Amino acid sequence: MGTSLDNGYSYPTPIYYCDFFLYPVAFLYYMTFLPLIVVGVYLIYNSKKPRINEWIYLALGMSGIILSHVLTCEIVVVNLIILCIVLLKITLKKERIMAFIKAAIMCLVLTIWYLLPFIDYFVSQETIVQAGDLRLLDNSSQEIIDIFQLFAPGNEGWKCITLGAALILSLGLTLYCLYKYSSKEGNEKAIFCIKIFSAFGIVNTLFICKFFPWGSIQQILGIDGLGYQVGSIQFSWRFDFRLS
Repeated sequence: MGTSLDNGYSYPTPIYYCDFFLYPVAFLYYMTFLPLIVVGVYLIYNSKKPRINEWIYLALGMSGIILSHVLTCEIVVVNLIILCIVLLKITLKKERIMAFIKAAIMCLVLTIWYLLPFIDYFVSQETIVQAGDLRLLDNSSQEIIDIFQLFAPGNEGWKCITLGAALILSLGLTLYCLYKYSSKEGNEKAIFCIKIFSAFGIVNTLFICKFFPWGSIQQILGIDGLGYQVGSIQFSWRFDFRLS
């Protein structure tokens, strides 16, 4: 119950969601579907033989995000790939692999009407992102001391993203839950999930920090190739909302 309240409180309250300069309606839409992805992945990994009533949440969540904000879908896929690698031993089960494949197929069926014209437009037309200069993600990275501010300055435009008081308090509650319940029997699964999600929060925090080598990565991938496509993320602090 406490963990549920913590999650329900921390998800909609980070500064990333509350700042007024984040005006796109798509940001509100994908907030609705991200929890479905978490539920779907959780059910797939906690079932020996995932059924449609378990993997369908992943399919619906990914479909909703594709239809609301494609860029977010790309970042979520990166996180899912990392998760599958981290949990490789658990992932490499025929039933789980089939569940992910079925979810992907259903997602494709639900969004094909949107993806085909979108891909055609993206290939045949020059978008603003494509026409613009190369975006080096480390230009929008944050100093680690700024990331842990309780409140954003409010006068620095796109550079005022911090974790904020809500997520920092949530971090404290998470550490408290780990301390209080890790020694009790019967909580192994819950503790494992908390550790996994906390680890992903840390990883996504690193993506925002100045010392993360975004520039070097883009140079290695090729300024005129994949490195340019990575720059389409536009701002490294887009990873911030994954923390919640």
